Formats: sequence, C-alpha cells, structure tokens
Amino acid sequence: MRTIRTSEKRKLLLESIVEFGGNVSRALEKARVGRSAAYEWKRDDEEFSELWEKALEDGIDRLEDEARRRACEGVKKPVYQGGKRVGFIQEYSDTLLMFLLNGARPEKYRHNASVNVTGKLSHDVVERVDIGSLTDDEIAEIRAGKVAEKLFTRLANATPETSDQGGGGS
Repeated sequence: MRTIRTSEKRKLLLESIVEFGGNVSRALEKARVGRSAAYEWKRDDEEFSELWEKALEDGIDRLEDEARRRACEGVKKPVYQGGKRVGFIQEYSDTLLMFLLNGARPEKYRHNASVNVTGKLSHDVVERVDIGSLTDDEIAEIRAGKVAEKLFTRLANATPETSDQGGGGS
C-alpha cells in the first residue's frame, strides 16, 4: 500500500522530524509514512526536500538546546534514604558541557592533533609514534617541517617498554 501524499501527512512528518531531534525513523513511524514513500516524496518535491532538511536542522538544534540545558541548568534528581525519597539534588553534565565547548570552539577545546608529513615514512614508523605523548614544542617543530627528524629522534629514544605504553607524556 502506498502512502498518500497529503498536506496533513507532510506537516506531521516534518513536525515529527523536529520533535524527535532529527530521528527520521521515529518521525516516519509517528506520521505513519513508509520509508520508501518518504524518500520518494523528498526526491520528487523540491520544496518538501528543503523543508525536510530544515526540519533536520531544527531537530538537531532541539537536541543541542537540551544538551545545553542539562549541562548548564542541570536536572533535578531524587535522593533516597531508607527506601524513601528525602529530597532532590541538581545534577549537571560536565560531559555534555565539554561536547558543547568542543563544538563551539574546537580550536580551543577539541583534543585532536594533525601532523602534515612530507617525504616518505614507513608504515611501521608512523604506527610506533604516540602522537599524544608529543610536547607542544615538538608539535610546533613538526608543523614547522621537521617531521622526519622529530619522529626518528622520538623512536630512537624510546625503549620497547615505553613505546608500547601509550599515554599522554609526563
């Protein structure tokens, strides 16, 4: 049985995409629209396709707003003692806060490193270098073009025990 394209179905589907934070499967279920029919509709109707993309963005915004609320305002959690509720505590999410900061200011808060390599290094050499153990000065030198020299120096100074430990340096 084919889904009949009505303005009511269209409205409900788009609202559901927002309501469920961009979860299309749940939105389709609520709107009682088949997956194939929905994607055909999206393919065939440019306006609907644009509204669909907007609904996805709005749904993700809704999730982000909820993450921000939980991180900054917290959630009220019951406290029990002897099987009875004796009060509440306000619980905040540091993890959500870090995700929000990573997204908003990745240059400051994201934990990632990139190394541009020029020349040829064997796969074995690259695999044995623990990028996380490099100091800021070493990373700056690598970025300045002293890649091979720094990597080989690092390998030469590493013992088998320390090169297998990983970790974040001293």
